[in-house]
Parts: sequence; C-alpha cells; structure tokens
Amino acid sequence: MARTRNKPQREQPSSSIDSDVLPPSQMSTTTGQWTTLTASDPPLRDRPAQEDANNPYFMGTGDHPGLILASPPLKDTNFQQWARDFKLSVGVKNKIGFLTRTIPQPSSDHHLFDPLSRCNQMVMSWIIHPVSPEIKSSIIYLDSAAVMWTELNTRFNQGNEPRIFDLRTPLILLHQGDDFVSAYFTKLKAIWDEINELRPRTPCTCAAANDSLELQNLEQVLQFLTGLNESYHVVRPQVLLLDPFPSIYKKISTIVQEERLRKIRPLATTNLIAASTSNPPSLPPSRTKKMRPTCSHCQKPGHLKEKCYFIHGFPPGYGTKNVNNKPTVHPVTASVLPSPELGSQAAI
Repeated sequence: MARTRNKPQREQPSSSIDSDVLPPSQMSTTTGQWTTLTASDPPLRDRPAQEDANNPYFMGTGDHPGLILASPPLKDTNFQQWARDFKLSVGVKNKIGFLTRTIPQPSSDHHLFDPLSRCNQMVMSWIIHPVSPEIKSSIIYLDSAAVMWTELNTRFNQGNEPRIFDLRTPLILLHQGDDFVSAYFTKLKAIWDEINELRPRTPCTCAAANDSLELQNLEQVLQFLTGLNESYHVVRPQVLLLDPFPSIYKKISTIVQEERLRKIRPLATTNLIAASTSNPPSLPPSRTKKMRPTCSHCQKPGHLKEKCYFIHGFPPGYGTKNVNNKPTVHPVTASVLPSPELGSQAAI
C-alpha cells in the first residue's frame, strides 16, 4: 500500500495584524461628526492601515511637516484661490477627511489612535506653512486640522458678493496694453473662473442651459475684443461677423494668429534691408582710388616707416627749395680788377 503523506497546514495570518485596520463601516460621511472606535470593534480588512495606500492613515515617503501644498501664501484677499489649491493637494494625499471631520475618532486605547494623531498633526503643519505670518500666529495653537480649517473659513470666507464686486472692478478696467494677446486673455480667464466659482450653481439639463452658456460665451468674447489694442480694429468686425458664432477659444486662436503674422512681416522687411546694405555694389578696379600709405612713426601720409626721414635723416637741401615760395638769394663775392685807364684797382 502506498503511503499517504500529510501536507503541512499553512499558517493563517495572526489576528494582531488584522486588528491594525480601519473599519470603513463606521466612517461617518454625512453628519460631519467624529465616529468613536473602541478596541473591541472587529477588523474588516487583512492589511494594516499604515501600509494601505488607499487608507487615510497612510503616509508616503514624500510626506513631511514642511511640505508647501499651496502658493502663494494665504492673505486677507486670496482665500478662494488658496483654499481651492490646498484642497486639491490634500485630496490627492487622501487627507481631505481630516479637514471635513469624516475620519473616525478612535478612543485613546484604540490601536488607531496614534496613527490618527500623527496624520492630524501632519495636516496641521500643512495648513500653517502656506499662510502669512500674521494668520499663522492666530491658528497655531488650535487643537486639530479640522478646527484650523473651520477657523479659516469662518474668518475669510465671509460671502461671495463682496468678492465678486472686487473682481468686477479690475475686469472692467482690464486692457491689453503692452501684454501679448495670450497673456491678456490669461488675466481675463482667471477673473472669469473665480467669478463663476463664487456664483451659486443651479443644476439644469434643459435647452435653457445651452442658451445660458451661449450668452456667457458672447459676453466674454465682447469683453475680450473691447480690451484689445486699437491696432486690432480691422480684426474685430471680421471676428464678430463669423456665423455660426464660435467659442471664445476659437476667437483667441484667430487673434493670436494675426499677432504672429504681424511679427513675421517686420522681420522679413528688416532682413531685406540688411541684405541690401551688407553687400554694396563694388566699383570697377580702374575707378577705385588707391589709398596712400601712412607712416606709423610720424603719422604723415605718403611714406612708410622704413623710409621716414625723421628716423633715417633728411637728404641734403631738403626743405630749402620752396620756403615761403621765395627764390633763394646767393651772396656775391667782390673781386678786384685792374683799370688800364686809372692805373689803379677798382672794386666790381
């Protein structure tokens, strides 16, 4: 008879690992209040919370207290942009529940109490770093990230109407000026997006929703064309007469192409002028005037240093022929001739 060998039984995972998990059924996502966990709550997963990347208690190697998650720093006038930037960054790290109080609050004897405390302190450090020093000093002594977030919302998110009014003023006065068309449109779009974010949204799927979007597109196009420089006065009617009326982005594309063409035309003209002046027509060799040499010693034209009289000496009689354009007078020597008549000497 063949012997049957008993296969060794595979050990089951210990219950100590199963205890280091977060029961998702006890997470409150509707009331916004902490849900208390106790040590007797049964585990529902087989992986520790600190090692699960999908768990809010997980912290990666790049998470540290000095991490800046939003810029520029929070001031009195930029809470909407700062809060949007910060929530996006915290949401990527799966820590948004520490701001909205949707993470369960374990009891002090629960094995998840220490991981929650570390994560809460990490989010607190992320809040206090990208704020101005004045705001930082007023929230640094608060107890939790949720309390800090509520404090900032209460102080700086006082209502949308005053902020919309503040945005309307620069929007009306904004013109292209010395900016490129793309830079001018970027400034406009930043203000448009913030105003749309502050306005209350009413969900609608009927035909009136499309009409509202078309009206908003028309207003944006008109405002964009109004702020352009006067050099685009020829392009404005061409854009407005397009049928069907295109979106704002197609309008921007048309204006940007026109701007690029204007850059190419002066450049081509400049190249032609440079080419015509860099190679002037040369005269025939017979008509060119021969340059006279110049002495490097006396700086006088007509000779070289090798034949300079100031170095090798002047020849005899140099410079005495044409002095003041007067003839040279040579002295005459008197001679004595005999006179036959007088028998004496006469001076001639």
